[in-house]
Amino acid sequence: MKFTSKYSSLRLIVEPSRTIVEGRSRHIENGLTVEFKDGNFVTKDKELISKLKSLSNYGLDFKSVEAKADSPDKKPASRAKRANKVKQVVKKEVVEKSKK
Repeated sequence: MKFTSKYSSLRLIVEPSRTIVEGRSRHIENGLTVEFKDGNFVTKDKELISKLKSLSNYGLDFKSVEAKADSPDKKPASRAKRANKVKQVVKKEVVEKSKK
């Protein structure tokens, strides 16, 4: 799955490092970090995908992008284009009513 970010070099701490104390000895258990390169990060690890989607900044700083190879790329109409179409329809209706 591909993740994109509005920041080109976003670094996420998925699991922080921990200090383990056993008796008198200590050791550090490394955590898990994810780094975006040019605003993109790709992984196939299902566990990592679910962890990324559960982070509090998912949807704000980064989001997932699912590639749909079977369907052609269709861009949704922009808000301005939709508003333009509505204006044209209303204008057409007004002109038709005035002719009657």
